[in-house]
Amino acid sequence: MALRRFLAEGPHLVEEALRGERCRPVTLLVSHEYTGALPPGAQNVEVVSLSPKTFDLVSDAQAPQGIAAVCELPADDTVPPRPGRWILAEEVQDPGHVGTLIRTAHGAGWSGGVFGPASADPFSPKAVRASQGSIFHVPTVRAEIGEWVTELRHLGCRVVASVVRGGADYRGAAGEGLSGLALLLGGEARGLSPELAGMADAQVTIPLPGGAESLSLPVAAGILVFGLVQEERCQGA
Repeated sequence: MALRRFLAEGPHLVEEALRGERCRPVTLLVSHEYTGALPPGAQNVEVVSLSPKTFDLVSDAQAPQGIAAVCELPADDTVPPRPGRWILAEEVQDPGHVGTLIRTAHGAGWSGGVFGPASADPFSPKAVRASQGSIFHVPTVRAEIGEWVTELRHLGCRVVASVVRGGADYRGAAGEGLSGLALLLGGEARGLSPELAGMADAQVTIPLPGGAESLSLPVAAGILVFGLVQEERCQGA
């Protein structure tokens, strides 16, 4: 039986794990060479001291910082859809991008992120680092994206698909009087599949007046997430 654990490394992530609402640490690993103070809350968690050599074997970081937390996977990583504002990522293969999307959802006040089976593991070391601790504060779900789209629409949520070209201007796409909003994102190389794009209530494209062919996935997601939030506020004013 899998233990359902993942590792968060470095003082900042350990502190976020200890004060977060989700993914509580079960054990802190501390190198003999670590000279920093244990963060608040550490007294409530088992602390295991390791030799520098052993700690380096456990660590995934290029420059280990001497402290890490072994955390439980959240119980809601496979929850069914519920109303809210969600990022739905079909096939984001770079774990750094996955972590950045979680951080973006957290920063914009969205409910969380849902990642399809073809996406990188959001609880992998690189994704956890890229989230900068946001993974300890917002729901992060592994699920079939098409099922979430169908269920969210049944719940009264508006689903907006990001497409590289041919979509409407994203400004004004949020809709009014709905129980939630979902942003559909595709992968870095191929974008969103036509099947999922066709399930959305609207397809949107970011205008690029400078003439660039496209934006990177994290940049585009940031523009859309914050832009759609602003649209909701304006329409609710």
